[in-house]
Amino acid sequence: MKTDNGSNKIKKPAALICCIILILAIAAICLIYFGIIKKGKEDMNKITLGNNNAFTFSNIDGLGVKGIGDPFMLKVSPTEYYMYCTNSDSGLSVWESSDMINWENKGEIYSKDQEGAWGYQNFWAPEVFEKDGKYYLIYTARYTKDRMLKIGLAVSDSPAGPFKDLVMGEPFLNPTKAVIDGDVFTDDDGSMYMYFVLDCSTNTVNGVNTSQIYGVKLKDDLTGMDGNPVLLATPDQQWEIETGNYVWNEGPIVIKHDGIYYLVYSSSCYDNPAYSLGYATSDSPLGPFTKAEENPVLTAVGLKNVSGSGHNNFVLSPDGTEIWASYHTHTDVDHPSGDRQCNLCRIGFTEDGKLYFNGPLVTDQPLPSGNGITNITASFKAIAEGVDCKLLTDGAILVHNEGRYATEYEFSKGMTLPINESGTVDIEMNDTTAGEESVKSISGIAIYPGSGSVHDIYSVKLKLDDQYTTEYVLPADATAPLCLSFTGTPAKSVTITLTPSEGASSITLSEIELFSGDCAAVNGDVE
Repeated sequence: MKTDNGSNKIKKPAALICCIILILAIAAICLIYFGIIKKGKEDMNKITLGNNNAFTFSNIDGLGVKGIGDPFMLKVSPTEYYMYCTNSDSGLSVWESSDMINWENKGEIYSKDQEGAWGYQNFWAPEVFEKDGKYYLIYTARYTKDRMLKIGLAVSDSPAGPFKDLVMGEPFLNPTKAVIDGDVFTDDDGSMYMYFVLDCSTNTVNGVNTSQIYGVKLKDDLTGMDGNPVLLATPDQQWEIETGNYVWNEGPIVIKHDGIYYLVYSSSCYDNPAYSLGYATSDSPLGPFTKAEENPVLTAVGLKNVSGSGHNNFVLSPDGTEIWASYHTHTDVDHPSGDRQCNLCRIGFTEDGKLYFNGPLVTDQPLPSGNGITNITASFKAIAEGVDCKLLTDGAILVHNEGRYATEYEFSKGMTLPINESGTVDIEMNDTTAGEESVKSISGIAIYPGSGSVHDIYSVKLKLDDQYTTEYVLPADATAPLCLSFTGTPAKSVTITLTPSEGASSITLSEIELFSGDCAAVNGDVE
């Protein structure tokens, strides 16, 4: 009996301990289980952040327009664009688009065989402008009488043509030397000016074949020049004269901003990888013009996968809030030639009047604003660790980080942001517009690295007011800019949390952009 009682006394505590362990195990399992469920529900409630988006385009395939040169885009309405290019030795054609990105060739608008044509080959650099309900085509061709390049002016009732010369059988500009690349600029008071190039094929300066840019006022009825042409630009900066016995300032285009005239031009030969853009400024349409010290401002020198960026024009986005430059690059980077393709990049002006080009880019970049999306960055102010980050919303991005023409001016380099105690970099963007009715639905973000690399970033998370997104971990093949989309979410404040990659002590950003509209790929959402 004593032995049995002793045995029972030993078994009871053991059983109790087993029960306690079992209960604790069950409790732990329950906690883990319900914790997982809770975590799962939290993840389900988060906004999905991903790069499966529809608010970007790429220049890599030339917008589908290749075998051309000198692309000139004309905006007629928010959904009606036309493009004219150097594309044939027998005439000129037109492309149409409803969004600036997808183009369709609509055929020939001017032929060397049409009645009144004066040129027989080398139909180059077409541009079209509107005056009093008529559309005027200015173009270059080789004159049948003296076999030199001259400039013609033709007219049509439609931007889609066909066009007929104002003076049948004769060029509009017919000097004793070769001239090319006509551009017509209309000033605020309605006065019109023509810019053109005295071509290096017949023009020499100090024994060097030299292309120079001239300007002249036009008569109001476009019957000719109102005065004598004035020399505006000649190759004299180092990047313009490196080609030796042939040097160029060509492809002029003029844009006016805050009372200043910007003459943008190309230099080097069209089939040279170093073909690039520079600009000069003046307070008068006929100069004198002063060239920018930071030239060239659009160049492929030092970059991979792009060559020969030049001969541009300017066009407004569908909603009119952005200025874009169309320009050409070589279709075959390894074999530059006259086979070129169309590219686009956004341009802008700094507070001190510098002109910048956000290009050349061949990676994905956000679509022009108003084209299914709206760039709403201008309404937001960026702050990081209590510091105003104005450079992150000024519109300028860093393209050249190294090489002979590395960007020197600070406005595009952005800001270096230190890692905080949480091991992240947090940027807060607050909507500065007043009133609840101004709350914007945000559905896309573009993040541009500065002098560092996009791979300095391991992951991105967003907080839109009090709603969170999932964490987006950058893949190994991530490129800049990093364009991410998500379900449209009304918010007055966006906090961007960047987790740095292992070993990164800071993250440098050049620009952050926010977008509303159809940024995601599937029914306005990301799957």
